[in-house]
Amino acid sequence: MKRGRVHGIVAVADDLSGAAETAAAFGIPSRVQLVSDTDVRDAAPADDVVRVFDLDTRYSRPSVAEAAVRAVLSAHDATRTFVKVDSLLRGNVAAVTRAALDVGRGVVFSPALPSADRTVVNGVPLVGSVPLAATQLWQSEDHAPPANVSSLLSELPVRLVSLGQLRSGALPAIIDEVRRESAVVAADAESPADLAMVADAAWSGDEPAVLVGSRGLAEAAAATVGLGASSAPRERAARILVVVGSADAAAHRQFERLSADLEPTTVHHSPSSLLDGSAGRFRV
Repeated sequence: MKRGRVHGIVAVADDLSGAAETAAAFGIPSRVQLVSDTDVRDAAPADDVVRVFDLDTRYSRPSVAEAAVRAVLSAHDATRTFVKVDSLLRGNVAAVTRAALDVGRGVVFSPALPSADRTVVNGVPLVGSVPLAATQLWQSEDHAPPANVSSLLSELPVRLVSLGQLRSGALPAIIDEVRRESAVVAADAESPADLAMVADAAWSGDEPAVLVGSRGLAEAAAATVGLGASSAPRERAARILVVVGSADAAAHRQFERLSADLEPTTVHHSPSSLLDGSAGRFRV
């Protein structure tokens, strides 16, 4: 079947929570589509719907993740494209950035998430004032975290943009220059204002670049085009299901706070029970 080409905003993420975060950042009605095979068609023709694809590739082979991103981006002639990556740089960040570079109109990479105190200064990812590589936040991963953006994207041509360059207003010219070199622009950021400058430089021109970053950059990108969480419809749900599957200590503290505030029905399952089907069903 021939695939239709649609315009508007298309985003891809490597897991469901990332896709949901991205959809929430843009605020307007968004369709989150799960992609589990090579069929990346989208039935939504409306330009006022943000299409967000959960590729489920966080722990896939790099080649699989790269191919999945390339397939979605190639199938959708979007005016603006966003590639969601983890702010702690877990997963196939380099592979999906390569795919964006291959099919995009220039790539701007900025994975900072200031709201969680995750920043990038001089190309070094920091958590608080501590380099990511010196933290224990990758304790569930099977290899060490990258020391800097250059090592993370070592197989790609990269132009680093410092905070000084960003705040001087030099980024739009750098993007135009680097676009001709088919290189990735990797911008430092330590505040929401920095991310706003990154998003504005990438998406405000006549030929928007592909943005690659975390939820913080998605929120900045949404604001650049006049969207955001405030534009989302507010509805009250009779029941809410909250799923916490992270090994991150911060996620567990958040769940404890939620439990204290709402006193929810809590069900604990091991990953193995979910995979083999022995977890069964429960009612609330």
